[in-house]
Amino acid sequence: MYWFNPILDINAFIGGNVYPFANWSGNPTSTLSTGFDLGVSFSSYGETRADSWFRLFRLGVGYDAARRAASFSFAPFAFNIGKPLPLITNLFLTPRISFDSAGGLVVGVGIGPQL
Repeated sequence: MYWFNPILDINAFIGGNVYPFANWSGNPTSTLSTGFDLGVSFSSYGETRADSWFRLFRLGVGYDAARRAASFSFAPFAFNIGKPLPLITNLFLTPRISFDSAGGLVVGVGIGPQL
């Protein structure tokens, strides 16, 4: 376990708006959420700092194309689905919770590599 191991990554995500708490700029009526974000994880678990099974405490910022809004996300963990595969390494599956500038609370999943 590496308690302080900041790692930068990029994610493509898909999800849905579960709670509209405001009606701000963007497309607040859309329940579908898709887009990209850039994030940083602060901790990791694995054999080495660069080769980990899990990354923990991820914060991200990005753009939600379906809702036409900025997105601010939190993920408690990310699992490295590329580790057991022979050709793909460091490809992470990330459950995420986000708030967007269209006024929605969005729950979804992201997938992407670490940078």
